[in-house]
Amino acid sequence: MNITLNGFTGRNIKIFMDGVPMQGNSSSFQLNNIPVSLAGRIEVYKGVVPVEFGGDAIGGAINIVTNRTTNSFLDASYSYGSFNTHRSNIILGHTTPKGFSFQLNAYQTYSDNDYKIKSRLITNGQYSRETFDFKRFHAAYHNETVVAKVGVVNKSWADRFFIGATLSQDHQEVQNAPANIEFVYGDVETSRKGFQPNLEYYKRNLLFKGLTARISANYNINSNKSIDTSSYKYNWLGEKTMAVSKGERGTSALSEFNNSNYSAMANLSYDINPSHSITINDVQTGSKRYSTSTAPEELVTEFEKLRRVSLKNVLGISYRFRQNQKWNINVLEKIIIKKLLALIILLMNLIQTGRNEVKVTIRWGTE
Repeated sequence: MNITLNGFTGRNIKIFMDGVPMQGNSSSFQLNNIPVSLAGRIEVYKGVVPVEFGGDAIGGAINIVTNRTTNSFLDASYSYGSFNTHRSNIILGHTTPKGFSFQLNAYQTYSDNDYKIKSRLITNGQYSRETFDFKRFHAAYHNETVVAKVGVVNKSWADRFFIGATLSQDHQEVQNAPANIEFVYGDVETSRKGFQPNLEYYKRNLLFKGLTARISANYNINSNKSIDTSSYKYNWLGEKTMAVSKGERGTSALSEFNNSNYSAMANLSYDINPSHSITINDVQTGSKRYSTSTAPEELVTEFEKLRRVSLKNVLGISYRFRQNQKWNINVLEKIIIKKLLALIILLMNLIQTGRNEVKVTIRWGTE
């Protein structure tokens, strides 16, 4: 999914959900596949990102604020569209008179994606001169996600305190090479799974009037699998012939990337008076990635052999002056610390090739 904001795109724009960055989430739980009913509102920030988010994006940020009503509710929907596309969603919540609250959101998407494309046909190893209309036959996609949380509201020690978890998965059939539509696949598949426990705490007038505290944390465990072990080659008619070797994309491979990352945020804000306030915010994020592959050793890139560990901490301080409801002035400073470690997993391979490098990059700076 490509988003352009204020002339910037890609990594220059950060996506948040309730102030927590979504970049560490599994691809099965991202902006392009969450239901509209999950969002109470969407905030768009152009340019400098407020310290409350702790992000280092220079283009801006998008924050999805989930529905935080304390009422009891139930909302269900189902839709059907072209290419056998099914979408369904159910969201429910309940809060007892004593302040115990729970919410559940479950949704799924399925599509055959069997629309028509125009391409040449390969027969007996030869491409036709003319192009024909073909129906995609190996492009199905499905996604399932469950978001659950339980906690308490309106207590003397917390306005909101929730613990929860998000469980998501998706599966996609790969129909053709991304760079050349004439390279047809019939058995290549990818799948992704994600699990994210999380915590949220919010309290106004903590210790004394005007002091607000907010804490959030989550831990993501993601896995991405790619399967390409077929012994056949396909054309756009779905016809298959025995291949010389396994692997439709060049070589047989059963690869898996595993990622784990976390994000923890602590925020204190104090309203000195109706016109003046200060905020201190600290966000720490970290990630670890490693991979496995059944591809021949000589075909696995050095990047895929790396065990990557990263750590980032963003400390932000801001002062706000509000003259009235129409305009205000913000002065902020962010201190960013980054570390990146690259560790080679296959030590014996390093010894054989004579390479033994571990790179450590530390960046200090302000934004």
